[in-house]
Amino acid sequence: MRIGLTTHTFPPEFIGGREMHVEALARALSKDDDIIIFAGSNVKRVIKEDMGGYTLYKIPAFPITLSKNPLQVYRVVPRFYSVLSKEKLDIIHAHEYGHFTTDIASLYSKVSKTPLVLTVHGYVIENKILGITKKLYDRTIGLKTLKAANKIIAVSKRQKEDIIRWAGKEIEGENILYVPNGIYINEFNDLKFNGESYQGYNFGNSPLVLGVGRLLPRKGFLYLIEAAKKVVKLDPDVKFVIVGPDGGEMQNLIQKINENDLADNFFLLGTVPRNVLRYLYSCANIFVIPSFYEGLPTTLLEAMACGIPVIGSNIDGIQIVVENDRDGLLIPPGNADILADKICLLLRDKILADKLSRNAKKKVEDYDWKKIHLQIKKIYEQA
Repeated sequence: MRIGLTTHTFPPEFIGGREMHVEALARALSKDDDIIIFAGSNVKRVIKEDMGGYTLYKIPAFPITLSKNPLQVYRVVPRFYSVLSKEKLDIIHAHEYGHFTTDIASLYSKVSKTPLVLTVHGYVIENKILGITKKLYDRTIGLKTLKAANKIIAVSKRQKEDIIRWAGKEIEGENILYVPNGIYINEFNDLKFNGESYQGYNFGNSPLVLGVGRLLPRKGFLYLIEAAKKVVKLDPDVKFVIVGPDGGEMQNLIQKINENDLADNFFLLGTVPRNVLRYLYSCANIFVIPSFYEGLPTTLLEAMACGIPVIGSNIDGIQIVVENDRDGLLIPPGNADILADKICLLLRDKILADKLSRNAKKKVEDYDWKKIHLQIKKIYEQA
């Protein structure tokens, strides 16, 4: 098959869960199919690149900032339709609801009579004004895009419920299918600590608690800082490392850290290269994901594949993977006291930590791209 994947951003210009998902899916599919990615980009002209397995079109995009959140950007890609028209595709797979590139892919699929698959990765509008705008979008352009899709993929059960809520009775539930995110497990096997990756950061031999995600209120990192106050009283050497781009929450986190005299215990690293992130996984003692909302976070799967004991919020996008007290620990979202207790428990109970680690590595085998991409190929065939 000749498959077109559309996305409004793509690595290495922007690195996030959605972008890494598209790149990994392209690699998996390219073993048997002809894959072409169409992505919005900061380039000045259309660039077509051979990526050694798949083709990438970088198409000039014009960003429109929608809020104080630097990640809340709408990208208009004027030449997207014309570039799509250059390639004869058997199927179009658009990634993410609510983006210009997806809506244009939907329009093109209708005009060209090319089957369309849409993956909704999961996002939350936290700005009230944008929330009103989104409701208008849901009832107009968004509804047309959802109706145009032959099949819709949700990465969590919560996402499926959200889509049905947006579309009402206009979309048949059987056309919305659950397929989780995936990872390449072999990329996280037997990671070795490399001190050179940590130049400028003095973690020493201290216990390390790692969190990875965009710095947004819904990621719950403020509650991790609250929890750290209690943890540090019991073990002053514990270090907390948070990795991820600023989504408008960085200054609030820094202020909270300073107010609680935790500057020596916290490292906010921003975005780091993938090799550095893998090495951070390699030396972390605990991985925390204290979010209020998630689709299905790829970082959770990566941490489990590395065998790091996981503490996560008891929300749909996490509990669909983690079984409490078997392959991770689940806590009520926003409860700093319980989060602190669970961190302390895993730091002192090596038997429990080892059990969670073993079971997590076994569980995550079901989320290898080698298996997940076959589920997506079946959906292409149905579409």
